[in-house]
Amino acid sequence: MDAIEKKIDLYESYLTEDPNNPQLLILLGDMYHVAGKFSLAKTCYNKAIEFQTNSNSAKSRLGNLYLSMGQTRQAERSFINLLDSGENDPVLYHNLAICFFIHGQYEQARQTFESLKDVPLVSRSSNYYLASIDETLDMPEKALDRINTLLKEGDEVYLRGYRASLLYSLDQVEQAISEAKAIVAQYPTNADSWSVLSSMYIESLEHDEAERCVQKVIELAPGDARGWHGLGMIFLQKRDMNNAIKYFQRAIETLPDSSMMLMSLAWAYFCAEQFSESEKAFQAVLEINSNFGEAWGGLACSLVPQNKIDEAQKASRKASALDKNGFASLFAKSLIFKVKGKDQVATDLLSTVLEQEVRPGQPTYIELIERDLNRHNTSIKAIAGMDLDNDK
Repeated sequence: MDAIEKKIDLYESYLTEDPNNPQLLILLGDMYHVAGKFSLAKTCYNKAIEFQTNSNSAKSRLGNLYLSMGQTRQAERSFINLLDSGENDPVLYHNLAICFFIHGQYEQARQTFESLKDVPLVSRSSNYYLASIDETLDMPEKALDRINTLLKEGDEVYLRGYRASLLYSLDQVEQAISEAKAIVAQYPTNADSWSVLSSMYIESLEHDEAERCVQKVIELAPGDARGWHGLGMIFLQKRDMNNAIKYFQRAIETLPDSSMMLMSLAWAYFCAEQFSESEKAFQAVLEINSNFGEAWGGLACSLVPQNKIDEAQKASRKASALDKNGFASLFAKSLIFKVKGKDQVATDLLSTVLEQEVRPGQPTYIELIERDLNRHNTSIKAIAGMDLDNDK
């Protein structure tokens, strides 16, 4: 039996003798919270509120519990009510700022964290969240600088895990994976490191390992959009578009202003041949970032099957101006050429798309397609041979 379970047993035995003791209820609730027994923790905190003359301590803990459970709207209301009642604990302001961040209220979150970044009790966590805001607003290099500065002063595991995640997003893949593996070997409860490993397995189409890692992310951080997004990616690769769309939508509910989540949903709709929904999703991305070349290319792709060729060409030109060699930009051009009857040009351009690397130094799209076909006991050559046979 581990130390937490021993403490739980101890406090449970105390409560049998004094079941209405608010301090014991709070202590036991804290142990349940740490152990992930959220329902039992909630019961303890609510009883403590009932029996405690000054219940703000239990209410604050209940707000923290809601935050852990991913019920961030309830958490936000709890923290605001406590602050309105006269509480002035910096931890309350810090946790309220976390809610602002999760709800996409980035300026409010930034202002609050900036006011706390030199307050000893919450300074390091506030600087961590300032880095998270930088990353969310497409400034990952700035975020990495903040985290590296913090790591010079201490090597908390949550900072190390987040650094691995940032390195991966900046295409420093080998270093990111090496750090993530070292972290989970020593600290298997670090969700950031599991997320890095799941991304690695997803990109290499190793679905069993990818799903194992993604489930760890969901288990450790149910309110983290990356877990649901990872499941969506796995089902997208398995060509199960209904489940892919479902999990991408779940990710967007958690993180509604994420370009990456919306892009994934848009492509899932496209693959499911729900082209009008795909168009709407790409438009949503462009409302967030109008200079995102891949989103303009994706929008063009979604317009072609709807026979909106003029609109598709305009979107394609915008994509090319912003990122002429981007996957979506080239794919959109190939679709437009195909519609115009220029089959050979379309085929040559599509070949260029498929020969691109997924990431610098990583396999090409065509290599990953071949790898996936091999798992199903076939190959590109075999399919090509079948086509030739059918033509005879």
